[in-house]
Amino acid sequence: MIDYLPEAALLIDLKQRVVVLGNSKATELTTYTRAELAGLPLNLLFTPPDDSDDNLQNILKNNEQDRRLDLLKRGGNRIASIARVVNINPAKNFYLMTVETVAAFEQRQQALERQEQLWVIMQTLASAPFQLEIEAALATILEACRNLTGSAFLCIYQARGDLPLYVQKTRLGDQDTFPDQLSPSDIATLNSISIWMTGKRPTCSLHRMARSANFSYMASIPIGDASASIGLLLVAGYSLLDTHYLEAILRAMTTYINSVLQGYTLINQMQHDIQLQQKHLSITSAVQGAVDEGVIILSPELAIASINRSAENCLGYSNAEVINQSIYNILIGSEELTSAFISTQRGRNYSTQDTVKLFRRNGNPFPARLRLWPIFMGDTLQNILVIFQDLSEQEEYRTRNQQLEQRALLGEVTASFAHEVRNPINNISTGLQLLAYNLPADDPNQDNIHRLQNDCERLAELVKSSLSFVRPMEYMLEPINLDLFLSHTLERWKPRLERCNIKPHLQVEENLPLIEGDIRALEQVLTNLISNAIQAMDGKEGMLALKARRVLEPAIPSQVEISISDTGPGIPQEIRDRIFEPFFTTKQSGTGLGLAIVKRIVTAHKGAIHVNSMPGGTIFSVILPAVRDSGIINGDT
Repeated sequence: MIDYLPEAALLIDLKQRVVVLGNSKATELTTYTRAELAGLPLNLLFTPPDDSDDNLQNILKNNEQDRRLDLLKRGGNRIASIARVVNINPAKNFYLMTVETVAAFEQRQQALERQEQLWVIMQTLASAPFQLEIEAALATILEACRNLTGSAFLCIYQARGDLPLYVQKTRLGDQDTFPDQLSPSDIATLNSISIWMTGKRPTCSLHRMARSANFSYMASIPIGDASASIGLLLVAGYSLLDTHYLEAILRAMTTYINSVLQGYTLINQMQHDIQLQQKHLSITSAVQGAVDEGVIILSPELAIASINRSAENCLGYSNAEVINQSIYNILIGSEELTSAFISTQRGRNYSTQDTVKLFRRNGNPFPARLRLWPIFMGDTLQNILVIFQDLSEQEEYRTRNQQLEQRALLGEVTASFAHEVRNPINNISTGLQLLAYNLPADDPNQDNIHRLQNDCERLAELVKSSLSFVRPMEYMLEPINLDLFLSHTLERWKPRLERCNIKPHLQVEENLPLIEGDIRALEQVLTNLISNAIQAMDGKEGMLALKARRVLEPAIPSQVEISISDTGPGIPQEIRDRIFEPFFTTKQSGTGLGLAIVKRIVTAHKGAIHVNSMPGGTIFSVILPAVRDSGIINGDT
């Protein structure tokens, strides 16, 4: 078994102090044959070194320790050796003893140390690509190179893309011998590996600089391909190693440096591309969020990748709900829509549908304009872009414009009709007055004449209201003090209110801002609303209240609310939404234009009117904008 050991080995009997067996390495070392070694006394083979006071027996008893002994070869030569003894059979005192010369031992130790050093260097090199900065990575490589070559100065020059120069990127060592930049002539001279040493003639300025700095050698090698190098590795030192070893190390280092530089270049490019992509995504996201149209991005399989905020608001789905859902489950329409998706999925042409009916999440339909764009990368379909526009508002505008046009036409016809009818009505009324005057007071026809006169007055009032409603009105706007305006208005109505047994009440908030309006038009508004309130109370005892207060709402300019309330029976719910329509009335003698005119005047003043009614009372609220920064407060004199 001991023949398989790589070093000289002896099986010894320490009790008998003799050699039992030796392997082939032992015969080479001692020059004894195996037969001669068997039974050979140990004191004839080993002796303590001259500088040791210990005897052989004590030295051999130190198990598993490297001990210094002198080996006595067959010819009597004495060789310094290192021995180690291991007890392999304590019962028989058999020990395994390995022996090697001190020179071989020291050489093996140096190899182990060198191996450990190489392992550390390899770990150092392996860590270089993981440095955050390229300078730190190159410094790590130079440190490993210094450990391998023992150089005192090392630096890396890197090519500049805009100029034919090499710039010193990273260096190790305190010398300022070598320049920060290499000129084109130096680059051309050092286009291959070059080693200068003391005693050789310098061939470039860098060699002369190394000689002036008392370096024993300077070596340089291009980084990258010889025809397209991207830099230069330069080392210099005071103790030159084997030139072949140095050249091999430099070639390995430049190969590694080239890989690291290319890796960092690729990483920088990828980071730049990522930043551009993030920028484009931010812009795209901002655009999608800003546009009014709904935007849906589909995969080639027509699964939803994302929708923008407008699409969320229009369809009633959130982005998180629809991701990876089929477009057919979210954007529901006709069979033509399905055909358009399939056509876009198969071809390169975009599709447009000017009018298509889609459905919201709650099932409500809405008209829309739809566009489909296929997005290709090369010949591969990457996404499909869906853009749709809700046409509901446009449809409402179109309907409203038609109504306005119809009303304008109706206004013209009404004005013409009223003008033509007013004169005959006046003539009939005049004729009836003449008949009544000529007939005795107790004539039975007086009642018929009186009834016909009332009809003529009602027709004349209807004509007057119709003309007031359809005639364009020009308003003379001026600041109005509501406290004074409402007080004067209510004062004029007091006689009639007293006759109708109605108590008036006025309440105006202090420091109320002025409003800007046409005082005659606003008097008509209050006249119509107060008149309606009196008629609603129908002569019964009641109260009519006028109140004015400031309305403050966030993000809305200051407004003033004027409310007119009564204690009448209220307005039925079923007709409440129609009371502002022209010609709608529940009174036998009414024209149906009073509240329509009121709403028209309030709207022209950029205000609004609302009604709140219940059994036992009705409140009309007129909201008008206050004058900004007028410096005048209602109540000032």
